[in-house]
Amino acid sequence: MMASARTRQGGVNGQLPVLRCRICQQVIGKTYISFDRRTQRHSTDIWQGKPRPAIKILQAQEMFRYDSQDCRSLQEPQIIAELQLKTAYPSGSGDVVPCSRCGAPVDRNLPHVSYCFLEGEMENWTMTKVVDDTELAVLCSACEEPDDPATQAAVAATHKRERSRT
Repeated sequence: MMASARTRQGGVNGQLPVLRCRICQQVIGKTYISFDRRTQRHSTDIWQGKPRPAIKILQAQEMFRYDSQDCRSLQEPQIIAELQLKTAYPSGSGDVVPCSRCGAPVDRNLPHVSYCFLEGEMENWTMTKVVDDTELAVLCSACEEPDDPATQAAVAATHKRERSRT
């Protein structure tokens, strides 16, 4: 069977594909902004012998891409309406925050759905530097189930075992 002319990145005949902005349809250059749906959980990693907070992204799906903050801002009210968010941009860095849709508590140490804007710099169709990662919404599992419920149960069991050791 002969390999397709399509490259790994999705281009044809060795050419890289063209990425276009969701709003203005302009070709995306160096600045790249995406709106992502993630299943993630917060944890603590050890770095240089000291604990530091970390976010483990278990699964991510890019929903939209933009060429500028202006285009991203134009679509944000529609995204908030479609997601039926009562609040946006969760405040606080605690382990438990209110669900952006219903207000129920969301334990960020367990897998949960998060909607985020990721801004970076792109070169040769690869994000080379993350400039900003802003969380628009956090949803409880009653409002939107994380992508892999089995993972949630396994992590909950692990956290329960870890807490029983202390």
